[in-house]
Amino acid sequence: MSILWRIGFISIWIVGLASCSGGPSDRFSRPPLSFKQEQEMDAVARHTKEIESDRTGEPYAAFYERGKSQRSLGRYKEAIADLKEAIRLNPEFADAYAELFNCYESTRQLFDARVALGWSKYYRQQYDQAIMTFGMAIQMNSRVAEPWWGRARSTIRKSRNPKDALDDLNKAIELDGRLTAAYLERGKIHRTSGRLELALADFETFMRATPDHVGGLFQRGAVQAALGHRAEALTDLDRVLASQPLHEDALIRRASVHFENGNHEAAWRDADTVRRMGAGNPEGLILLGRLSYLKENFIEAVSFYDRAVRTSPGFSQAAIKVYDGIVERAPRLGAAYHARGVAYYQDKRLESAIKDLSLALELMGDQPQAFYDRGVAYLRSGRFQEAAADFERALKHREQFDTTILSDPGQFVSGSGHDRLLGHQFGAAHPSVFINLSWTYYFLGRYGQARAAIGRGLQQYDDADANYLAGLITARLGDMANAVHLVERAARIEPHNSLYAETLTKLTKERDRAAIESWLGEMVTLGAIGLIGAGYNDYLCDLDEDCSWRRSKERERKQGR
Repeated sequence: MSILWRIGFISIWIVGLASCSGGPSDRFSRPPLSFKQEQEMDAVARHTKEIESDRTGEPYAAFYERGKSQRSLGRYKEAIADLKEAIRLNPEFADAYAELFNCYESTRQLFDARVALGWSKYYRQQYDQAIMTFGMAIQMNSRVAEPWWGRARSTIRKSRNPKDALDDLNKAIELDGRLTAAYLERGKIHRTSGRLELALADFETFMRATPDHVGGLFQRGAVQAALGHRAEALTDLDRVLASQPLHEDALIRRASVHFENGNHEAAWRDADTVRRMGAGNPEGLILLGRLSYLKENFIEAVSFYDRAVRTSPGFSQAAIKVYDGIVERAPRLGAAYHARGVAYYQDKRLESAIKDLSLALELMGDQPQAFYDRGVAYLRSGRFQEAAADFERALKHREQFDTTILSDPGQFVSGSGHDRLLGHQFGAAHPSVFINLSWTYYFLGRYGQARAAIGRGLQQYDDADANYLAGLITARLGDMANAVHLVERAARIEPHNSLYAETLTKLTKERDRAAIESWLGEMVTLGAIGLIGAGYNDYLCDLDEDCSWRRSKERERKQGR
């Protein structure tokens, strides 16, 4: 072997050895990291330290941020693991699902990508898009439970036909019986549909897997109560209330069970707790009314029934029967006629309503809430002269009318939706009074007075109905530019209201004044709102500790004290 051959062989061997050992030449051959990649590498290191130190206040956020950086570096496996951990720690983390979708898309895992995107839309409350996305996942692979479950939850949230959700829940459970949350949701649908035995079976299955779940305990307790299993119902409801003492629905259900068991003291205690929470729950008020009636405290009974009926017309017929008994035994109790008149109105028996409200005014004198309530009944009956007179009388006594219980929106800023609804819709502090008065003037052809009345309403509250009515009145008076502006305002407040949109199109495109006049004449028949206020008369309020206290505080507030 020549010396030159030996030298060449050794040189090749040395170069090869250097290449295999990852020496300096390897660093020079690898492309340098970009500034962005350097930043992401630093971020990964920083978030890793946070996770390992266990000092981060929100560990899911550290996993999420590290997962994002891993994805930016193309480390999809590590990114997916981090994002799944973030979701495990915070199951409603929509952004983590969105990042997970990006990872799956990049690695062509298209089914998993659609499922992740569906959950991202769901937790962002974009339920239509979630339903569509989960449906796409089902088309790709119908043998996996998760997209069926996701579409069912989205359908429930969207409040679509429960049957649609039920079919999806059945399929999800068929594919994966370990999906225990699906049993809870299916049980709720069975319960609302009256299939109580099926609901109970589903709740039992759910509770075996999660024995301390408060929502499951309540649902099972409510079904047990409906089936007449009172002891079992009390056991579940007691456990709910031991965990959440102010659980409104559990208190109401337990109060009803106590009432059926003849334990009226316990029933009162639970229902009154709900009332003092400011919840305005109509079932609780009805139960208190029943208990008051049994104690022959008729004024108190009328008070409770009246508050429930004003917001929940479904209780009207039951209330009327109670009022009949009270009127028979206390024929001079004007408040009972007033309340029965409201119940008749809610039951669409307008002539009976007017008759009782008139009797109430004879017995109680000029009571502004009764004037307003009768005015609404007159308006609904097409007796516009009488309606206008009653609304005007009610507003002459504005101080008392304003301070009647449930008339001031500022009183109801907490509690359940019942009281927020009451405070939002009713009373002289809300423009419903002026809306009804304005419609009445409009029907009578007194357009100037109608515009003045609705103007007072708009000063109180920038309501879509008030703006719309003001627009119609202004158009009737020939001021088309301002009419268009007002109806546009109503359409902006409620963009999905087709009536507002149709009116706006008519006012902006129709050039024939006579055609507009004719069309406006047709439209007013659709317009009368006729809201009976949620307040009740001062006579009742004087005898109600809560009401009289609120009224005195309201007067102090108005007087600057």
